[in-house]
Amino acid sequence: MTLDELIGYPFVDFDIGWGTRPLIDRAFGLAGLERRTVFDVTDVETIIDLVSKGLGIALLPATIAEMRTPRIAVSKMAEPVICWELVVAHLRGEGSAPVNGAARALLELLTFFET
Repeated sequence: MTLDELIGYPFVDFDIGWGTRPLIDRAFGLAGLERRTVFDVTDVETIIDLVSKGLGIALLPATIAEMRTPRIAVSKMAEPVICWELVVAHLRGEGSAPVNGAARALLELLTFFET
């Protein structure tokens, strides 16, 4: 599906400025399209609930949407690719490893994938 094909549908999305909302708003804006958002919410589970009740559609990261099937149907987007990049912020410097063991293990795992 393309953004043009989605214009006729009501959208369920995060509140303005939350989550992936700025990325999606920017994508529609760059395409010169205006969509109709019928529900603005603050959490992904509410988005999933509203979509599963047929009250609108949502653009979500694939990993989030695919974990909720068969509760909701998932269709892949064509162009444009809307990328939500995640980063991990942490204190830099020698001897500044996270105090929490779980956080330390996650940082070590991410560092492993970095190389």
